[in-house]
Amino acid sequence: MRYLIDVPLAIAAISFWGMIHLIVYSDEPGGQQAMGEYFVIAVCVGLLWLMLAVAVPACAGIGGFPWLSVGAGGGVFVVILIILGILLVASLPIGIVLEFDAQRKWGIDQVGAARVVAFGLPLVLALYAAWVVNVPAPLREARAVHYAALSVIGALCVLAAVVSVREMARAAAVMADRQVAQAQVEDEQKRQMRREFEALTDAAPLFTWDIYVHDNVPPDIRTEALRRIALRPDLETEIADSLTSENTLWVREGLSLIPKIPFKPSGGLEHPIRAALRVVSEEIRQRPLADKRDGDKAVDYYESFALRATLDVAERMAETAGVDLRDAIDTMQQAVAVSRKSDAARTFPGQAAAAKARIATILAARRD
Repeated sequence: MRYLIDVPLAIAAISFWGMIHLIVYSDEPGGQQAMGEYFVIAVCVGLLWLMLAVAVPACAGIGGFPWLSVGAGGGVFVVILIILGILLVASLPIGIVLEFDAQRKWGIDQVGAARVVAFGLPLVLALYAAWVVNVPAPLREARAVHYAALSVIGALCVLAAVVSVREMARAAAVMADRQVAQAQVEDEQKRQMRREFEALTDAAPLFTWDIYVHDNVPPDIRTEALRRIALRPDLETEIADSLTSENTLWVREGLSLIPKIPFKPSGGLEHPIRAALRVVSEEIRQRPLADKRDGDKAVDYYESFALRATLDVAERMAETAGVDLRDAIDTMQQAVAVSRKSDAARTFPGQAAAAKARIATILAARRD
């Protein structure tokens, strides 16, 4: 039975040869050929370590490791843990070796050390297991060979740890450089935004000013943009035009502007707002039919801002103009209910009820 262990060892040897051949002796082409070679290399590496994970614990099962002070069953378990630990330590060096054009990315020293680990560990493990299985019993008792094999394996694991530490340090440095570069790009984008905002005049259309009222804009610019928008002499006319636009994205944006801008909308916006809410409600009603990929969940993914804006606009109009838009909220709630499996269908009714209660309180206070 002990010689059956030679079967996974033979498969491991074939896999090892395939890995060596493809990594060391083949070119590094691009395109589909590179992907094909990478797949074959990955299969060879996976099969190699799988066979070692079978053969080496099997050696423990036949009592081949006298340095283990546990029984055959316990020895198999311990050796499996050791193999897993070796794989964990060697994972980064193996990953470096598997990369095409590795020397350009990591340098000859790092790649050379990684190859020593990736090639040396499975080779020593396989030779050690083959020696345990095939040499005569008196030779298997020679502790010097066992300790020599364990020493080499330990040294290779230490080298693997060194390679891993160096790689983690390199990756951290690369990440830090990327963060610095990204911060520089973002800073330049903000400076450019400030330059463009400072060049903006009151004659620019509302659509242009709207660019500077969103959360991706620095707070001071956003606050100043909203302040200057509130001072536009024809603001309500411009908002009414946006609410009745054929572009429904601009309709939605017009709705979101009403609670953002520090002004008091008048009753003259009631009809444009109602028209806009009818358009948005119908789009929300059609969402699960129009979005085949997300279905009912499309309301959660894409309509949360519109639902929040509906309630905010209704409260603002009640506060400043005494306009009652609770029926429009009901229409919106009915549209959301069509997406029965959405989170919005569960949460929006409560939000709508709370908003309508506040509106009722506001309107009652205005009548007193």
